[in-house]
Amino acid sequence: MRRLNHDTLELELTVNDPKSYTKPFTGRRTYKLSSFPLGETMCSVSDMQSFQKDIIDQTLPPSSPK
Repeated sequence: MRRLNHDTLELELTVNDPKSYTKPFTGRRTYKLSSFPLGETMCSVSDMQSFQKDIIDQTLPPSSPK
């Protein structure tokens, strides 16, 4: 986690677990400062879809043609 500038925070996570994955992978998210009040949030479908695309799908082998 690092602060890129006053209004930007970057979170980068690398997973390196050769027993579970064929190769290491990294996910990165950038957050902008908001004037919106901080409160409780719920995970949304779009958050899960983004995680699937950006993280999980990157660890899967290419699909074989049918």
